[in-house]
Amino acid sequence: MHQVVFRVLGPLDIRVAGRPIPLHGARQRTIMAVLLLAPNRVVSVSALADAVWHGRPPATARNQIAICISALRKTFKDRAGAGDILVTGHPGYLLHAEGHRIDAVEFEERVTEGREAARRGRPDEASGRFEEALAMWRGPVLEGIPAERVEAEAARLTELRLSAYEEYAGIRLRLGRHRELIGELQSFMRAHPLREQAMAHLMLAQYRAGRRAEALETFRTGRGLLAEELGIDPGPALRELHAAVLADSPRLSAPDPEMTLGEVVPLPGHGERGVRAGFRLGYRDLSPSAARMFRLLGLLRVPDFAAWVGAVLLGIGPAVAEDVIEQLVAAQLLEPFPAVGGRVRYRFQNLLRLFACECALEEETEGERRAAVYRAYGAWLDLAAEAHRRLNPADGGAVRARGASFALPAELAEGQLADPAGWFESERACLISLLGALETGAAPTDGRWAVTRRLVAYAEP
Repeated sequence: MHQVVFRVLGPLDIRVAGRPIPLHGARQRTIMAVLLLAPNRVVSVSALADAVWHGRPPATARNQIAICISALRKTFKDRAGAGDILVTGHPGYLLHAEGHRIDAVEFEERVTEGREAARRGRPDEASGRFEEALAMWRGPVLEGIPAERVEAEAARLTELRLSAYEEYAGIRLRLGRHRELIGELQSFMRAHPLREQAMAHLMLAQYRAGRRAEALETFRTGRGLLAEELGIDPGPALRELHAAVLADSPRLSAPDPEMTLGEVVPLPGHGERGVRAGFRLGYRDLSPSAARMFRLLGLLRVPDFAAWVGAVLLGIGPAVAEDVIEQLVAAQLLEPFPAVGGRVRYRFQNLLRLFACECALEEETEGERRAAVYRAYGAWLDLAAEAHRRLNPADGGAVRARGASFALPAELAEGQLADPAGWFESERACLISLLGALETGAAPTDGRWAVTRRLVAYAEP
């Protein structure tokens, strides 16, 4: 049985191993939405019928609900080998979530963990938990499913998201990140102009960044909106902050600079920290084999690669490797592009390559990392040597790297070298990178590889 990932923090999205599971028709989508908002709890047939038919179910509603449930069970069994996700329980059905993932559940768990970390005086940890929680949101909850029960739960989750963001912003202020917060909070306030907590955070961030006049203007604008929209004045906390800004109160000073030091080196660039959180969510949804291929590919110092490289890294067949790589493409962790001869090659965006390398450093031992790179580079050299031999039969094995034979599967070698000259053309940039890595010692040669410069005649333009 495969793990199913259910995402409701945005349009309904259900995936297995990074691939979407399609639902057929509005009824199936509505039934799944209602069950997902109450995981492991029985939802009555009448509640499901009310959601599907907006409070006016037909006399055949019970039978039609049963037909939809049966079709959904078949879909999960066929796509994920999971026939027990939807369980009958009087007086209706429940979604059995054990062993599977629901983003709304994980969101609430991360928020709870963030609050607990903040309570224990661990602001860096708290910031990370809130960051992960907020990165799960892709849009309005279950967008496009108009059912009263869905809309009520969507409103609850949305309010929790807004509160979580305000708490996240407050923690980052404690960590001295006021400058990076100003633009974010201004955008947040444009969308939610009556939230006084966010208004206070923006005023404090502006004041700490030396923009006192802007902080006072934020208060004046907010006070006017509160009076116009709700007929009320700002609350006492906001008024006290306004008075403190006017008085240049020392208690508004930024916290100790040492509090800004985190434990994680940032990537360069319900924005680098948010970028990493988004990457990690996509990475977590991968099957184990796709996750390992992703992090091992990140270790290779090449501009792009073909699917056979993934086969070598994981020790699997080319067809299986293509399937695994397609999971990475579906998760938007790799980018495909057409290459010479109509073949498809793949590449990382720069930040994703760095993230993949981070994952490899965290989850693979040094020996595993070296062995994977050794296999991939050795395979490139062996294929290059065999391609050269086919183009120059008189040379025999003169250019084969000493001690670098990897006994590639015959189907892999034959599939790549049917057109040796075309293979060299496709792999030109990689071979140049590889030769450079060998010459500088960046590739794990162990003192045993020797590559003749004859290969460069093919690699260099």
